Amino acid sequence: MVQLLKANSVVNYMPQEVYPSQITLLRANEIVVIVDESNSEVTSEISQNLDWGWSQVSAKPVDVHFVPGNHVTMMNQPHVQDLAEKLKACIEQAQKATGDGV
Repeated sequence: MVQLLKANSVVNYMPQEVYPSQITLLRANEIVVIVDESNSEVTSEISQNLDWGWSQVSAKPVDVHFVPGNHVTMMNQPHVQDLAEKLKACIEQAQKATGDGV
């Protein structure tokens, strides 16, 4: 029960400040729909946003990349390899942009 309460508090967290740098979102290309009557309006609005609402907390446009699978399966074989490659490319791009090259 404690783990569930902790998870719910993280889900409902809203940053108090706008992040000054670009946010990169690795988004699953399959959407799992969870029916929750209490948050249906918010869930609908977020699912229609390409950046899933992250632009509200970022000073720069969100860099969105799609990876195979859904929220769970993107972390498992065979999709996790694609996720790892995309993440590596995004990290390398960010390092080049900031001059922190590898």
